[in-house]
Amino acid sequence: MGKKPPMGKQLRTAEISPSRVNLDNLEQDPGPYGMSFGFDIDPLVRSMKEIGLINAPCVIENPSGQMNIVTGYRRVMAARVLKWSELPCRDLTTVDPSPLHLLLLNLKDNMTTRVFNDVEKGMVLSRLVKHIPREEVLNQYMPMMHLPSNDPLLALFLALEEGNRDIKEAVAEGRLPLRNVKRLFELHGGSRDVVFHWLSNIRFNANQQAHFIEIIEDISAREEKGIPDILIENDMVGLLHDDKRNNPQKAKHVLEVLRRRRFPRLTKAEQAFQKQVAGLMLPNGITIHHPPHFEGSQYQLEACFRNGAALRKMLEKLIRMEGLDRVGDPWEEP
Repeated sequence: MGKKPPMGKQLRTAEISPSRVNLDNLEQDPGPYGMSFGFDIDPLVRSMKEIGLINAPCVIENPSGQMNIVTGYRRVMAARVLKWSELPCRDLTTVDPSPLHLLLLNLKDNMTTRVFNDVEKGMVLSRLVKHIPREEVLNQYMPMMHLPSNDPLLALFLALEEGNRDIKEAVAEGRLPLRNVKRLFELHGGSRDVVFHWLSNIRFNANQQAHFIEIIEDISAREEKGIPDILIENDMVGLLHDDKRNNPQKAKHVLEVLRRRRFPRLTKAEQAFQKQVAGLMLPNGITIHHPPHFEGSQYQLEACFRNGAALRKMLEKLIRMEGLDRVGDPWEEP
């Protein structure tokens, strides 16, 4: 592993005069020092089109003869959008700094100007662990990025960096929170891909995502059937491509269908209870609720009324109602 550069030998990039570099000679990807992902390039493109380049990127030649971008990856990408052929860059090749020194140069350059998204944090951490001890990453650099010094969290960020681009884009865009990435990565490859396909096509909110993963895992274990096999069933595919409901309705309906499948006895009990209550012909404004999952002994009566006289009339009608004494726990029914 490389060592942190001595404090007395800091690289002073401002002392290196920019020179014109052909954009074709610059690598297309972020490379070993890059830490940018999922950004909106348009504001920078508009700025560079109007006023040009203010701060020259730093580059260094790699063994293949191309140039790796050390700092200024977004500026280079904006220049490509503008179809510039050349860009003033500071070439650090002759200075010969260590890879760690270059990585820290870019890290400090970025931290002073912006906030990293979770994918970018994974990029930073995965690059740091290649050069410095894991403990140092945990104790020094994770707090620097406002992250707790937590080894499982570090492992999650490293796994995210190795994940596929679609998952990274969902994370960077805020469609997939990190806590659900963890649950997704706990699934094996085939299950992970099909579950992510569902999360991408039905825009569940964060809590619904977690519930979807949890309940599909439960069904898989209960039925001893693979998650992909469940989610490609005709009925499930029909739910996925249901065009009669908008997205929030579809998300709610999918979870309800899975819940009924996961808890068939509870579903049957709820249906029996609803049938009991519907048969009473309750006065308008009166609702009876059962305890969650029928695990408690207390039922709840809800009354909506205009005034005291209306409430009295409602209660008198309720008292005279036949069949009220038969409302009870559907588990106990023959």
